[in-house]
Amino acid sequence: MSQPVRMLSRYTLWVLAFYAPIETWASWPELYSPYYIVDFIAMVLLTVGVVRSRQGRALSALGFFAGGWGWLGANGWRATADRFEVIAEGGVIELGVAEMCFVICGTVLAIVGLAWSLHAIGRLNQAA
Repeated sequence: MSQPVRMLSRYTLWVLAFYAPIETWASWPELYSPYYIVDFIAMVLLTVGVVRSRQGRALSALGFFAGGWGWLGANGWRATADRFEVIAEGGVIELGVAEMCFVICGTVLAIVGLAWSLHAIGRLNQAA
C-alpha cells in the first residue's frame, strides 16, 4: 500500500471518529431524517474506503474515498450555504457559533479529503 493511501486512510479514520458521533448526536433521535441519511451515506462510503485500504486494495479504497469525500463535501457546502442564508435573513442557527464552526470545518475537511483522494488516484495511475 502506498504511503499517500495509508495517510489518507488515517486522515479519514480520524475525521470519522469525530464527525460520525457528533453528527449522529446532533441528529438524534431523528436518524430517519433525510439530512442524517445523506450524512450516513458519506460515513458508509468513507468507512468502506478505510476497510478496503486496510485490505491493501488501494484503487478500490481511493474510489470509495473520492466518492465519500465528494458526497460529504457537497452536502457540507449545501449545509454551509443554508446556514449563511438563515443568518442573512435575520434568523438564528439552533446551536449558534459551534454549529457554524462544525459545518464550515467539516466542509473544508471534506474538500481536503476529496482533493487528496483525487491526487492519490493520479499518483497511483502514474505508477501503473
